[in-house]
Parts: sequence; structure tokens; C-alpha cells
Amino acid sequence: MFNRPKKYNKQSGNALIIIFVAIALFAALSFALSQGSRTGESDLSEQQASLLATEILDYSNAIRNAVRQIKIQGCQDEEISFENSAVTLYTNAGSPADNTCHVFHPSGGGQVYLAPNRSALNTGLSSETNLYFGEWSFFGRHCIADIGTCATNAHLMLNLSQIQDAVCNEINDRANIAALPLVNWDVSKTATSEFTGTYTVNAGTELTEANLDSRTFGCFRDNAGDGDGHNVFFQILIAR
Repeated sequence: MFNRPKKYNKQSGNALIIIFVAIALFAALSFALSQGSRTGESDLSEQQASLLATEILDYSNAIRNAVRQIKIQGCQDEEISFENSAVTLYTNAGSPADNTCHVFHPSGGGQVYLAPNRSALNTGLSSETNLYFGEWSFFGRHCIADIGTCATNAHLMLNLSQIQDAVCNEINDRANIAALPLVNWDVSKTATSEFTGTYTVNAGTELTEANLDSRTFGCFRDNAGDGDGHNVFFQILIAR
């Protein structure tokens, strides 16, 4: 009696081919991820960059509107507080005790501090330059030419550092900024740079670059100091 042919041989061969293909795809994916981790920049599509830019602008506009709201309610520029439970750098001793001048409080601006989307950020810079990485920062030490009285007063600004190139470029397209501005951001974390009620003005505070003039928001690259190489988003909250 003859043995019947085994019908699973062809199926076994197909299974092996599928396994080999899966291994090859996994290896390719691992290589792509390792390349991305070395540069810190992911290959964002135009649509992804646009969505991430929209997230940043929507949230920064919500913060700006909250600042406007508490000013209408009677808060002075120096009384505004960005104190929040996520980043402990912004306690303003001169802010009213009833929290009516707190941006992130129901009695004040009513905003909730939300960490920025990490997909918009470049993780490839060295640890020494991860300045304010993954957090919104607030300053009263910079100004933009042709807005307010930049020669004598700093603006109140929101910043987000270490933004990916594609997202930075998308933001600048919307701000009608023709080329990536290079400026000295001139901040040092936890060294009284953060806004706690005091505005400072000196020769280094104007973000001097013609492409930024008259822009209330945009993105620039820090070219000096601790933040050298960062792309930094800015939004003017109060033009003074």
C-alpha cells in the first residue's frame, strides 16, 4: 500500500516564507527606528506637522485668551501667575491669594496645564541642552521689535523649546516668517529666568532678527548659550 502524499508540505513552505518576510520587515523597522533615535527627528508627513502645529497654536491661544480674561477682571501685568502642579517654577508671591490672577486655576483663567505633545519635539539634542524640554515656559524678559514699546519693556511670552524642524517650519508658514530666524534666547532654567511677576529689560532681551519683527508668534532657532540648536516656539501673551 502506498502512503498518501503529505498535503502540508506546500503549506509549511509558505509559512517559512512568511516568517522570513516578517523577520526582514522587523529588521527594517528596527533600523528605521534606530536612525530616528540618533537624529531625534522623526519623518513627519506634511499632514502630521500641520496637525502638531495646530495643537501648539490652539493651546497657546487658549493661554493668551486666559491672560486677557484675567486682565479684564482687574489683574495687573505683575500679578499674573502661571503656577501649576506640573512645573514648580512659576510661583508669583505678588499674585492675589484668592487665585483670581492665576492662569491655571478655576478662580482665574480657568485653564488646565497640559503637557505638550512629545511627537512635536526633537529628542536628539544632548542632555545638556534639554532646556525646558517637554514643558511650556513663561518669561517676562524678551520682546519683539515693532510690537509695544520693545525699547523699554519686555513682553510676557509663552515658549516651547526643542520643536521638530517640520513643525517649526509649519508654524512659520502660518506666521508669514520667510526664513528660520537665528537669535540668542538667553534663558537659564531655574535661574530667575521664569516669570514670577517681574519683567526685565536689558540689551540682550530683544529677539533681534528682522524676520521676527512685528510677529506675535512664530518659531526661531536659539544660536547661543544653554539652548544652542533648539527650535523655540513663542507666543506673545501681553505686548507691553
